[in-house]
Amino acid sequence: SLACIIKVYLVVKQADSNLEFLPTVWPNVKGQMEIIMNDFVQNDKDCVIRCLQKNTYDTAMQGANTFIGTYWITALRATAKMAELMGEMDLSQQYLHKSELAAKAYEEICWKPDFQYYIADVDES
Repeated sequence: SLACIIKVYLVVKQADSNLEFLPTVWPNVKGQMEIIMNDFVQNDKDCVIRCLQKNTYDTAMQGANTFIGTYWITALRATAKMAELMGEMDLSQQYLHKSELAAKAYEEICWKPDFQYYIADVDES
């Protein structure tokens, strides 16, 4: 669902300059983001997804990880832009703020300077 939200924004940027498509799907985008925030983000202070995270691989991810985390941050930023296009500036700022919190938290949790790469923090659930 995160990829679908990102794809909606790509369609808007590439082929919906008159904003004919976005208003037709905007309620669904907001609804999907609400489900993700309510069901997958346990902590509003860092906005990191830690629970079981289904994806297209054979097994679900768990804990803070940059695979799903980057999709999440991108979806938040894309939704912030779409909210702005829809004239919902307060909502846009909320999504943008959550994306900033999440980006900072994923960096702090997953970046390991001793190794010079990102790891998944599977100890948290």
